[in-house]
Amino acid sequence: MHRSICERTVSLLERVLNLIYGASARVHQNCCAKETVLIHAIIAYDKSS
Repeated sequence: MHRSICERTVSLLERVLNLIYGASARVHQNCCAKETVLIHAIIAYDKSS
């Protein structure tokens, strides 16, 4: 099944967030919310550094 760039980006971000927060971190698989996901990832990165 072909996945969009957005879906791949979201799943990659989810993996990054899982590394930062542990297995409880989940992101919404919703392309309409990808900006929100990116913002949360940046905030999470900020807090971790």
